[in-house]
Amino acid sequence: MRSKIRELEKSNKTLTRSNNGLLYDKDRVTREKKEAEYEKNLTKNGVNALTREIEHLRRDTDVDKKKIIDLIRFRDMMSKSIKKAEDENYKNKDEISKKNTEIQLLKRQAAAKQENIKDLLVQIYSLEKERDRFSHEASKANANLMQMVEEVKLK
Repeated sequence: MRSKIRELEKSNKTLTRSNNGLLYDKDRVTREKKEAEYEKNLTKNGVNALTREIEHLRRDTDVDKKKIIDLIRFRDMMSKSIKKAEDENYKNKDEISKKNTEIQLLKRQAAAKQENIKDLLVQIYSLEKERDRFSHEASKANANLMQMVEEVKLK
């Protein structure tokens, strides 16, 4: 019987050691499980935060896309306006050039007319002098005629 008791005690010790090892393993697995759950919760929170950030970035991206589209539309409108203004400027420059040419022509014509007026004034002055001279001669001739008529009457 003693040998059976010894065997049982040995078996009991082995089972106790085994039980203690299993309890230690159970505690270790429980701690690892808690750590894994903590990491799982951290990861879930991180994923949720990243999901919110992705949604926020997606909304920002959509807003930015709309702004870009509006800016492109505005740029196109400005390009058209600039092109229109450049065309108008070209037309205005062409018109100014034509007007300047016309002004130069009119100035030349006015200068020519001024010269013509001066020539005509010189001719008028000359003709008035000639008229005065002829008028004076006619007066003299008329006076001579009257004197001769008087002389004839007297004779």
